[in-house]
Amino acid sequence: MKQINFIMQNKGGVGKSMLTYLLALNHQKSSIDKEENINKILFSDGDILNLTTDRQCKFLTIAHVNLMDKNQKFQRDKLLRSLEYFSKVEAEIIYIDFGASESGQFPALVALDYSSDLIYDFAQNYELEIIVNVVVAGGTSFLPCTDYLKNVMKALDHKIRIKVWVNDWTFKNDAPDTMIELQKFCHKESISVSHFGNFDTDTSVGSEILNKVKMGCSFTEYDFIHKMTLRKELDRL
Repeated sequence: MKQINFIMQNKGGVGKSMLTYLLALNHQKSSIDKEENINKILFSDGDILNLTTDRQCKFLTIAHVNLMDKNQKFQRDKLLRSLEYFSKVEAEIIYIDFGASESGQFPALVALDYSSDLIYDFAQNYELEIIVNVVVAGGTSFLPCTDYLKNVMKALDHKIRIKVWVNDWTFKNDAPDTMIELQKFCHKESISVSHFGNFDTDTSVGSEILNKVKMGCSFTEYDFIHKMTLRKELDRL
């Protein structure tokens, strides 16, 4: 069954594009280490205003998806047609990086335009496994991020799998209870939790890696010292 991953969060600046980049980098690394067919992976930029994924993941095949109308309103039919298109491509694993605006409108789109049951039936008809990946950051972003997570959960009503991605570095100044609270909540709701973004920007290596992330460097463009840190990070994905 073909897998389609939505990467979502309506709060800007929480690391959504970094997660997308790291996932792309990990697939490229696997294609090098294990000689896997990289054409089985496809990344799609659904943030039509910023096209961050287009810039940062240029070393892989990128598809563009415009889910908005001329008034910047999320269109149900555009989403369904995009999913229909992806069901026919060669790639077996597809990632769609939704912009903050697209992410923000998604729960209401599901609740008002069609139910989670219809999305589930659509996915089954086209033999798709849809996973909604929600990024959660710490600090002042924690409450907006978790509020968004709860809105997505309510809209999908356990019909579509949700996965939480924790941006570790953004929790560095938070009390330990914050992370524990999130983990307990996700465990109670049977939501899997993964971690990313543990780059110490106070070190030269961490700062250099983040600059290369913004530049969209491929795995082969990192030097050995960078790769030592990156491999630890990619192994967690």
